Amino acid sequence: LATYGPFAATEVLIIEAVKQGANRQAIHELLRTIALEAWPAEQPGEAMVTLLKKSAELKQYIPAAKLEKLLNVRNHVGDAPERAKALAATIREALAA
Repeated sequence: LATYGPFAATEVLIIEAVKQGANRQAIHELLRTIALEAWPAEQPGEAMVTLLKKSAELKQYIPAAKLEKLLNVRNHVGDAPERAKALAATIREALAA
């Protein structure tokens, strides 16, 4: 999640920017360009976040504090942590039997 999670947040960023008056297609293109620039980095998620925070165009619609909240990976994992723990418990039980 630390490596690629910020890429999953782009949909939420588009929705928020459009709510604030941005052109959907323009924001989509901006995020696509940023993602393509960040992807080859050693830590693509960190690069993505850095580029998003630096984007003057994005800042017009999403303030830095809001951007931080929208990029929080905990907002994008749903119940995966609970399901992973349940699966691990099931595996431990099966191995103990």
